[in-house]
Amino acid sequence: GVMKPHSIATHPSPKLASVIAWRSPGAHTLRIHGEVFDAHPECGNGITWALEVRRGHASEVLAQGVSEGAKVLSFGPFENVRLEDGQVVAFVVGPRDGNHACDLTGVDLTLTGDGKTWDLANDVSSNILAGNPHGEWYFLSQPENLTPPSDLPAAVVEWRKSPTPELAVKVREHLEKDFPLTSPLLAQAMRSFQSKAAADVIPVKAPSVIEVRVPALLAKDTEFVVTGRLTGKGDGSVQMQVLTGPPASTSGLVAGNSETGLKQGQWSDNNLVTQHSAPILVNDGGPARQRFAAAFDEFRSLFPIALCYSRIVPVDEVVTLTLFYREDDQLKRLMLDPAESRELDRLWDELRVVSEWPLKQVDVFEQLFQFATQDAKPSAFEPMREPIKQAAEQFNQQLRDAEPVQVQAVLDFASRAWRRPLRDSETKELRALYETLRTQDLPHAAAVRQMLARVLVAPSFLYRGEKAAPGPKAAPVNDWELATRLSYFLWSSVPDAELTQLAAIGQLHDPGVLAAQARRMLKDERIRRLATEFGCQWLHVRDLATLDEKSERHFPTFLSVRESMQEEVTRFLIDLCQNDRSVLSLLDADYTFVDPALAEHYGFVVEGEGWRRIDGLRAKGRGGLLGFAATLAKQSGASRTSPILRGNWLSEVVLGERLPRPPKGVPILPEEAPPGLTERQLIERHSSDAKCARCHQRIDPFGFALEGFDAIGRARDKDAAGLAIDTRTSLPDGTSIAGLDGLRAYLVNMRQEDFLRQFSRKLLGYALGRGVQLSDKPLLEAMTKSEAHRIADLVELIVRSPQFREVRGRDFAVNQ
Repeated sequence: GVMKPHSIATHPSPKLASVIAWRSPGAHTLRIHGEVFDAHPECGNGITWALEVRRGHASEVLAQGVSEGAKVLSFGPFENVRLEDGQVVAFVVGPRDGNHACDLTGVDLTLTGDGKTWDLANDVSSNILAGNPHGEWYFLSQPENLTPPSDLPAAVVEWRKSPTPELAVKVREHLEKDFPLTSPLLAQAMRSFQSKAAADVIPVKAPSVIEVRVPALLAKDTEFVVTGRLTGKGDGSVQMQVLTGPPASTSGLVAGNSETGLKQGQWSDNNLVTQHSAPILVNDGGPARQRFAAAFDEFRSLFPIALCYSRIVPVDEVVTLTLFYREDDQLKRLMLDPAESRELDRLWDELRVVSEWPLKQVDVFEQLFQFATQDAKPSAFEPMREPIKQAAEQFNQQLRDAEPVQVQAVLDFASRAWRRPLRDSETKELRALYETLRTQDLPHAAAVRQMLARVLVAPSFLYRGEKAAPGPKAAPVNDWELATRLSYFLWSSVPDAELTQLAAIGQLHDPGVLAAQARRMLKDERIRRLATEFGCQWLHVRDLATLDEKSERHFPTFLSVRESMQEEVTRFLIDLCQNDRSVLSLLDADYTFVDPALAEHYGFVVEGEGWRRIDGLRAKGRGGLLGFAATLAKQSGASRTSPILRGNWLSEVVLGERLPRPPKGVPILPEEAPPGLTERQLIERHSSDAKCARCHQRIDPFGFALEGFDAIGRARDKDAAGLAIDTRTSLPDGTSIAGLDGLRAYLVNMRQEDFLRQFSRKLLGYALGRGVQLSDKPLLEAMTKSEAHRIADLVELIVRSPQFREVRGRDFAVNQ
């Protein structure tokens, strides 16, 4: 035979038909189509074929026929074919008259519905030897002339095949013998078996419910059909439903639309008709129909069927005049206010300029015109030539008019990028650069890009230069330089409009104005940059979101939660600034911020998505920077905790102690504790070395107190080997503590001043962009002793200080 590549063929036997079956995975409304052809037409008498839908014992033939040599026979498409779970679409190929010679048959079958596609060849051809099933596809055989098996009585089976009055009498006798006909409605329904022409009518008045009890044996695998009509030509309307149980309500309309493709007045389903498709019946031309039509028109005016097309230009077209298609009039009419409509129009104008579509239309019109000369009448396009040409000329004039405006925009940008007004010489230099480039035949857009490049490589952009006063004494920086200092301190970026305006009118050097601006900026969302660039760097967690040094074998969840760990610290510091909290909350806060991933990591139960604040953290064994998963994970090894790293971090970073560098030749500890040793015991054995003992006595106890957390910050009571955790320890000053709670109480009560001094030193150094010096000691003392220790008070002390507002004289001697 002859088959297409990657296709499916089947062959019946003398007495068995070949069946390709698709079994429905759930309920679906399908579109079915395909092709069948004799793949070996040189001999034999061809095949019979049929496309069936099998619902239990009921079988519906959608299409059938006999092959016609090698001719490809198409069938379908059949729309809105409803199948419930387990029901089957079957394609049956039989040996015509029992002659199966040369009956190789090619079959293409495609089913689509509910956003899915099942294609026989695509789904099966690559692996046909796998056997049954292929997903939803099955291959089987059946007798050539199949009478479906039935567990129904013979009289019922015969009556369903060909209803006659004689068979109806036999069916009625059978039912009366096995089922009591006590229901008037059922008795009336049974009388319909007496004649095919019987048409009993049940008049009703809405709203009403009709209940019909049908014997299960009679109803099995059958189709229940109800026809309802309005009597007379009145002004009424009715909406029908067929349900397997009582309706929830009989008042009001059931919202939805008719998706089943039924005829008006007919309702059909195998099991249950859901409420999403309930047509409304009215008399043609009556007042009720007019009212409904008017209501539907009003609805469609508010909710158009579509606001835009996803594709306007066919993808196989070579040339098109429709470069961009705009259809947002409904959006503007129904949803946008005047300001939003103007913004939308502005964006379209911007697209027009960026894409230069009026100019491109000139080119594509000429191409389209040339195409039309080959197989069409180009005269039909001639009236379009002049309007397109005029639009291009107007667009070119618009571009020429915009050139000086765009050059000025670059100059304005330079003033902002350089964080001060341009000098006349700088303005002339930039304009001269543009003019020179244009005289070299460089297009306007390219010349403007060169101007921007010149602005961005200038020292005034790359460096925060400040002009020192002559002589050795310090002098105030000017307002522009002060605005830059403040903005880069708190926002790590250029000054905003308000700071720029105050600098322009010379008011920013007023200490009160400067302090007020600092407090304003602390509440701005851009304070996130201070939290990240200062806070996260100070705590050594700035790069935690990209840390990939953890053992994936020991901690497989770390990669999925590391970004949330760093974000928790960032959000905590943002809250500290925006709500002007005491910096001591870094030690003893009873709250933090988590998302679902971090909450699960901590073992907390939260509801909803996104980030949220949670309180009562101390009762959960956490609170403050000591309980951040970020700090605990960063100060740990790849596969185990490290009391040494945690203790050293707490001593140097949090308390500001100076520790000597470790001696050379210190042995490297293993990543896993030897059998029988806890991780703490491994450290204690290492620290007993006389060369190491003195420093370890200062730092290890801090780390031992945090052993209740593993190497990625999860609470634990046993280490990786299953050995019990001991968080009790004695600090260098003799204080005995246990766990995080004990360590936090020690820091708040005994080392509070050390912590405040270290935080102030780090914040001041960051604000000034230099190391803290001896001359800064009075300012540090004032910050350490500030009342309530609120972050805004510390920032105000810094920005009011001479260190922040002044610059050394040009002749200042470093060694004096």
